[in-house]
Amino acid sequence: MSPCPFLIVVDSADGGSAFYTFYIGSNDNYIALSEFDVAQNVEWGGYDISKSYSIRHNQWYTFRFELDQSTLSFYVDDKLASTTEANLPLVRESGGIGFYIGGNEEVHLDDIKVWSLSEQDTPAHSTEAAASLVSNKLIRPCEWDVRINLTGFEPNSVITVSSNYSETVCSDGSQVTSAWTVDYQKKTDALGNLVTSYLHKGTGDYNYSYVDEKGNRASLSFSTEP
Repeated sequence: MSPCPFLIVVDSADGGSAFYTFYIGSNDNYIALSEFDVAQNVEWGGYDISKSYSIRHNQWYTFRFELDQSTLSFYVDDKLASTTEANLPLVRESGGIGFYIGGNEEVHLDDIKVWSLSEQDTPAHSTEAAASLVSNKLIRPCEWDVRINLTGFEPNSVITVSSNYSETVCSDGSQVTSAWTVDYQKKTDALGNLVTSYLHKGTGDYNYSYVDEKGNRASLSFSTEP
């Protein structure tokens, strides 16, 4: 199998570009990195990928790249193939993102998604999901109206978000942990953006209980609220 390059181009606002190329071949599993610096000089680097993942003809695979600061992780069918800690080319400010398939292979792509989250965006769900029990035994879904423009959301769809909650009770040296999950939904518009006017809708009633070391049971029932 001849090497097959997948080239992701991230154009920066200042005229520079960063290129991430993944080569798959009979003798190659390799990520090649290229960047134009401010003086428009090309800078190259590259890193090996685990040889334990063999890619065959006429078979669909799911590839996923995750770039977090200087860490580049590559997944094949949701299994981690390689993690590289290196001085990777800097992905600069916002710009266009495109894909290029070339080389000596015929490659078909389906369902391409690109996410770009800042450090402030990524913990938004966990930090804003501070739901709490109130006097009427309702648990309010977290307000997920954070301003995240994720192009990965499908247009005109309903997104279900799960929030996990747990409580640990300690008594006379024993420890009991109870956990539950609350789901609610958000809607997207034709462009794939979250529609903030859409009502949060829970998925039903939930029962929460725990048993202490003496066999005494305490329970609480609650439901989600629009």
